[in-house]
Amino acid sequence: METPNKDNDPSYPTPVDKIPTLEEEDMPFVALSRFDQKEVTEMARRDAFSRCSRAIEEFAKCSKNRTISFLWACPEQRKNMELCLKRASTLENYDRAQVLYVKDKRKKHEESLKS
Repeated sequence: METPNKDNDPSYPTPVDKIPTLEEEDMPFVALSRFDQKEVTEMARRDAFSRCSRAIEEFAKCSKNRTISFLWACPEQRKNMELCLKRASTLENYDRAQVLYVKDKRKKHEESLKS
C-alpha cells in the first residue's frame, strides 16, 4: 500500500508561493472597508477551492447521480475534500489574499493617477 504524502494525498491543498508582505515604508497603515473585507474573503475562498480542485473533483465524481446515498458511498472522498478545504482556509492564506488585494488596489489607484 502506498504511503500517503502531500504529493499524492488529495486532502492536502496544492502549495502556494511565499506569502507576499507589505513593506512598512510602502504602506504603513491599511484599513479595509466592509466591501474590501468581503472581496478579500471571496478571494481567499476561491483560492482554497482552486487549490483543492483535485479533492473536489474526486468527490464530485463519486457523488454524481446520487442523492442521499453519497453519504455512505463517498465518505473518504468527502473527508478528503473537507480536510483539504480546512487546510487551505487558514488565517495565513487569508492574510495572503489581503496583501494581494491591497497591492492590486494600490496598483490600480496609481495607474488611475497617471491617466
